[in-house]
Amino acid sequence: MNLKPKTYLDGITSANFEMVKKTLQDSIDFDWTKKKTVEELRSKAFMTVREARDVVKSELADVKRWEDDESE
Repeated sequence: MNLKPKTYLDGITSANFEMVKKTLQDSIDFDWTKKKTVEELRSKAFMTVREARDVVKSELADVKRWEDDESE
């Protein structure tokens, strides 16, 4: 049995840019939760948890108010 560990890229790169863009747009279009968006970025764009959370925070902070972040 030859199992290879997943290789993670450094955040958004030229190799995963289109997938990140599509995933973020799907998140808005289909009203995904933050958790679902992070999971999708991790699995489809091969990001670490921290990278995916940072992307979601920086890219969607002004677009969408997350229900699990309402601390005000």
